[in-house]
Amino acid sequence: KNNKNYAAEAELELSLKEKSDYCPAHALLGKIARSEKNYDKALRHFKEGTLGTCYNLPEMHYLKGIALIDLGKYPEARLVLKELNLKFKDDPYTKLSMKKLLEIEDKQGSTEVSLDTLPSSQKKILEEIEDVEYESVKF
Repeated sequence: KNNKNYAAEAELELSLKEKSDYCPAHALLGKIARSEKNYDKALRHFKEGTLGTCYNLPEMHYLKGIALIDLGKYPEARLVLKELNLKFKDDPYTKLSMKKLLEIEDKQGSTEVSLDTLPSSQKKILEEIEDVEYESVKF
C-alpha cells in the first residue's frame, strides 16, 4: 500500500523460506511482479500458489490463468480457467474466469486445444475432473 515493493518482496520471500507453501505470500509476490510487468515471475508465483495446501484456493487458479493470458499463452490459460470452472462452480472467481474465457475467445477465435496434444499429466487431471464434481475448500 505504501509503494514499498522491494521491502514487501523481501519480507514475503522470508516468509516463503519459513513455509514454502504459504499461499498469501505467493499471491502477493505474483501480484507485485505482475504490476511490474514481470509476467514470467508472476506466473511462477501463481503456479506455486496452486500447489500443496494452496491447491483448493480458486483465486490462485484464476491468477495463474490471468498470468498465462498476460504471456499470450491462450490455450494453456483456457485450460486453467475451464478447470477452475469445473472445480469451483459456485465461487465468485468462476464468474470472473468465464468473462476472461470469453475475452480469449474474442481475441483468438474458438480454436480448442485437442486432448491429444496435452501432456499426460493434464489429460489425467481433465479426465478425473469429468468424473468427479469438486467443491471449494475454505481455509
